[in-house]
Amino acid sequence: MDINAGSLTDGVELAELARIDVAAGGKSRGEMTGISQVSIWRNWFLDGAQTLSDLKATFNFEQQDLHGAALKVKQEAVPSLPEDLGAFVSDLGHESTGSLPAVNLILPTSLCSSEVARAAATRLAQQEANEEVRFVALPHTEGCGGAGGAQCETIFQRVMLGHLLHPQVRQGFLLEHGCEKTHNDWFAARLAAREVPRERFGWASVQMDGGVEAVYARISEFFKEPPSPSLLPASALSMAVIAAATPRAEALLLSELIRFVVLRGGTVLLPSTSPLLSSDAFLAATLFEELPGKLLSPTLAYAQLPSSPGLHVMEVPSTASSVEIVAGLAPAVHCFVTWLDDCGLQPAHPFVPTVHVTEEDGSHATEADVGVDLVDTKRALATILITLREALRGAKTKAGVTGAVDFS
Repeated sequence: MDINAGSLTDGVELAELARIDVAAGGKSRGEMTGISQVSIWRNWFLDGAQTLSDLKATFNFEQQDLHGAALKVKQEAVPSLPEDLGAFVSDLGHESTGSLPAVNLILPTSLCSSEVARAAATRLAQQEANEEVRFVALPHTEGCGGAGGAQCETIFQRVMLGHLLHPQVRQGFLLEHGCEKTHNDWFAARLAAREVPRERFGWASVQMDGGVEAVYARISEFFKEPPSPSLLPASALSMAVIAAATPRAEALLLSELIRFVVLRGGTVLLPSTSPLLSSDAFLAATLFEELPGKLLSPTLAYAQLPSSPGLHVMEVPSTASSVEIVAGLAPAVHCFVTWLDDCGLQPAHPFVPTVHVTEEDGSHATEADVGVDLVDTKRALATILITLREALRGAKTKAGVTGAVDFS
């Protein structure tokens, strides 16, 4: 560190202790190691004159799991597609599908260990250069002195453990700083509550294990050991659909995509803020029982895993950013389908594949992974599903190639 406050107890004068050259252009210890971070805290504003009691009445304020059944979709036939695409949706372990892209995840338990985790993942990626398994860290701004009540810890737990236990994570390593509220033992206790053994993961502490370089060595040593072989359980495709704007033609195409996946036994998640839920055309084409969007209740809390397949709506605060929406959906899905609007390429998830789709002659067609003809629904659906299948086999997406990924 630049200033070791403990030296004051050894008699070093503060004036001498704080005499460093950073203001004169010298590099700090963080700059020397390539570690820096910026935290921007924002208020969660309330529309109108809402009070806390109003909020509790209209929102799942305590963040308890919701137990809503999946929404019933229309059973009418969808366009006939090649059987291998149907098999891909019904069973990701099907021989024509292959395995999910694997990642080695370094999960920081708080803001204070986030940059160390990121730097470790970058270093390992440069050293290993393994195309089959990527090293990923998820830097974030939570955990250090986090406050806000039990509901905040509930959200944090669902998001972080949901990523740690994601089917695409081959090996996971938890890294604490050492003095945070959500330290390693906090995570171990919550894993134990889910009957997940602590020994399944690697653990390190920046403070207790001797600093940054010692932690790097500990992480590197852990990932040298191959994981115990495990088979991917039979699982149908689970995907999230994100659309910032949905004219009628786009809404109807996404409706057909969602129904195809659900009718094949898959799962589709929509955020509660999705414009699709305000589209009369989408609701009429998708739901078995036509309801106004305002009457649809979320079936899942934020970052909650569905207990049954089908079409689900995940509760999302109206003020959540696009990155926060993705972070809440990711634990429950294998991939994202994001419809590009006038804003262009949206930040994707760091390891859950995101396929960006738009109209083939749209203004942002060059940024998309898939350009579709909205008139030829059958061809459009096949193209989207083929691209999803390739992404889940490890093919690079536009967001992955450009580094347009984020986590919050």
